[in-house]
This record gives sequence, structure tokens and C-alpha cells, in this order.
Amino acid sequence: MIPGVSGEREWLPATVACQAPGAHEVFLAGDFNDWQPRATPMVRQPDGRWTVTLPLHPGRHEYRFIVDGRWEDDPQAAGSVPNPFGGCNSVLEVRPIARVRA
Repeated sequence: MIPGVSGEREWLPATVACQAPGAHEVFLAGDFNDWQPRATPMVRQPDGRWTVTLPLHPGRHEYRFIVDGRWEDDPQAAGSVPNPFGGCNSVLEVRPIARVRA
């Protein structure tokens, strides 16, 4: 995906990876897709990781993986925050691209 601008807000490509080599299916749910558990399927890679690249606005985003129907944390996340269900949401920080003026 290519970085772009939609109205006043910038969109940037963000890739998320999940280590789940034995999984049959993995999805990504978060504030960017209204926490819909099956809205963002991930793709199995030859090394057993599951990945997805999606356009996100710069800023902090909360997410979790759904691995074979189970909600799971991302142990590789930069951070986590408590959620209202007694668990934690993983945190992804999307930073804007620095622009150089000629």
C-alpha cells in the first residue's frame, strides 16, 4: 500500500505480524476496524508467521490477534494497555513520514 492523504488525514501502511505457526486462521482486530474479529484476516507466511499490511492514520492504535477463535496478546508489541475485559490490548504506534522540502 502506498502512503496517501485522505481529506486532511494522512494514511500510512502498517504491517503487523503474529507468530502462530500451528494456527489454522488468524485475524487482527482493533480500534481501526471497530474490533470486528473477522474483518481483517492475516496471511500465513512460509516461516509460520501471519502478516497483514493495512493503511492507518498516524497515532496510537490498540489491537489484538484472534488465533483459531481465541483472543491473544502480541508479545512483540511496543506496549500494552488494560482493556475493559480484564486483559490487555497491544499498542502500535504509527509515526508520520518526515517530509523534506526542496
